Amino acid sequence: MASLFVIFVYELKDREQLLKPKFISLLCLMLVYVLLITINGGTNMAFRVYGNLVFFSIILFFFIGVVGTLMWYCVSKMIEYTFLGDALAMIGRLSLRLMCVHLPLFQIMNAALKIDNTLFTAILNISISIAIALLMEKICNRYKKRTPILAYL
Repeated sequence: MASLFVIFVYELKDREQLLKPKFISLLCLMLVYVLLITINGGTNMAFRVYGNLVFFSIILFFFIGVVGTLMWYCVSKMIEYTFLGDALAMIGRLSLRLMCVHLPLFQIMNAALKIDNTLFTAILNISISIAIALLMEKICNRYKKRTPILAYL
């Protein structure tokens, strides 16, 4: 199912002029999304529960995925050239490094500060993780000509 969505969005990218996201199209997609979710009911893929309409739930489940994909496509196109879009693009570029750094950093910070799961420690950990990931990117970019393996970090 996920591969179908990837193909769908890839094909949509080629026809970008066809779907110029506007605020009204986003509102319509949100309305259709909420309506379809309300009609279909809850889903639980672990137990193969796709809704409460038996066979039609599978079809609705697919359409909910398509409408949700279109909705997020519109949102991402609307914020593409804004500060938020730039920040999300930077975090996306650093995502592998962030995933490698954040969990050990969370454990070290929780052990050092003796404070568990507060908003302050979460914001502090995320900020430090982003700073470490940016530092890792600078170091890798600086030395990747001498050490080509650093291009993959």
